[in-house]
Amino acid sequence: MKYIKSNTAVIILTLTAASVIIIGASLAVVYFTLFGSNPTGGDRKEEPEPITEAAEELTEETSEETTEKTEKTSETSEETTKETAKEAASNPEREEIVSLIYEKYEVIISEAASGEYEIMSISDGVCAYSDGDSLKAVAVSMGVDGSSYTKAYYYEDSALFCACYKGSDTQVFFYSEGRLIRQRYYPDTNNTEYYEDYDEGAKENTAWENKIASEAENLYFKWQVAAALESAEDNSEGENRSNDDADYDREYFETLLTAYCENMCSAVNAGDYGIVEGNILPGSSFELSQLSLVNTLYSEGTKESLVSCVLNDFTADSSYCYMYVTETEDIIYENGSTETVTYNMKYSAVSENGSWLLFDGEQIQAD
Repeated sequence: MKYIKSNTAVIILTLTAASVIIIGASLAVVYFTLFGSNPTGGDRKEEPEPITEAAEELTEETSEETTEKTEKTSETSEETTKETAKEAASNPEREEIVSLIYEKYEVIISEAASGEYEIMSISDGVCAYSDGDSLKAVAVSMGVDGSSYTKAYYYEDSALFCACYKGSDTQVFFYSEGRLIRQRYYPDTNNTEYYEDYDEGAKENTAWENKIASEAENLYFKWQVAAALESAEDNSEGENRSNDDADYDREYFETLLTAYCENMCSAVNAGDYGIVEGNILPGSSFELSQLSLVNTLYSEGTKESLVSCVLNDFTADSSYCYMYVTETEDIIYENGSTETVTYNMKYSAVSENGSWLLFDGEQIQAD
């Protein structure tokens, strides 16, 4: 399609050892600048200081000249801290899990800082850290999708175990077996002395549990797609891309592309993205670009008519397919003028529940 704009960017960063350390360490900034070296709160020690002792120290440091408002705040902090200590004593299993989560986090930070991970930009402002086959972490810059937080997500065996939102306030999320077992909230990012814990079952966790898990799952999928694209491009360099002899049906993919092109034209003409929705992967950047395209062309009064869709070449495995296509379309503008245009395109599709869905499309130069 003439107006396609894909945001998918696959860039493997080739870095010197020094620059890997710098970029690797930047992943740790999300936590190190907040918690010293410990995302579970405060500076880590050989024997973690009991929360009750920390509360007593805060009480002893309270000045007699402190205002009544500050005294009330201190009392509230002390009461909250004592409640946290009481909860910790009543659920040592949870505290052990949180401690193990920290240890896993620390390993990832150490390995990232020593340059042991591959670093991949999976989209603007989003960087993934992996050891090849396994995703370890994703760092998301402030401002991505309009967020006022810098975010980090940490994985083990493809599952999220920890996440952090850092802005003017900070929230840390601890996951175990897919459940949010603790949310730690710092009202002031610059003051890590005071925080509130909301453990599994607390009403404060309800709105966050699925949101964070969904974000992490979406980022994991984006990393898979980006890694697969990079691998496919590496494998095709200097080789014939043809897959005629593979166990995949060329006719099927020709039908898939023709259906997409015809449905896209119909969606533009009717101003109804739902017509082509079934051909595109939900949640992908391609979905957003095509939705915008449908709305824009319809509002401009532009119509499209497919003349031909020719599959020139393709490569596929059980999960991904990359198709090289020549499309010809008649464009009918609002003033009645027409234009016949031809594009050479590369489309990428993923197999989802037995169906192939497009997740990327870009215009390419003809061979």
